[in-house]
Amino acid sequence: MVTGIEEVLNRLDSLERQILLNVAIELEWFGRTVTDEMVADHSFQNITGQLERSIGYTIESWNLGTIQANVFAMAPYAQAVEDGTPSSRPYPFFWPVIYKYLPVFQERLQRAVDLAYEAFGERRAS
Repeated sequence: MVTGIEEVLNRLDSLERQILLNVAIELEWFGRTVTDEMVADHSFQNITGQLERSIGYTIESWNLGTIQANVFAMAPYAQAVEDGTPSSRPYPFFWPVIYKYLPVFQERLQRAVDLAYEAFGERRAS
């Protein structure tokens, strides 16, 4: 007879919840950080403010233990500003900021997962 399975499963559920919570905190940091910089530090000329107002992010949690950040610029002309057009040069404001923060974000995500394991007395295999 095997004993302790229910306790192990409960512990794993708790660990998963802690990982998701820690990751959600880091996704929130990433979304807020990149969108704040996109709005505050861009090279395109602000005429109406519509593009800046259309920049934002959401954090979405799904079934099966997944969570994601969505960063967006919803102004209809956002891509034309980012990439340029045949008659206007590009003013990249979106992807350069995303790529700027990705290395720090990856480090923060790794630390978030490591902290969850440490909180439950586990060591993550490197």
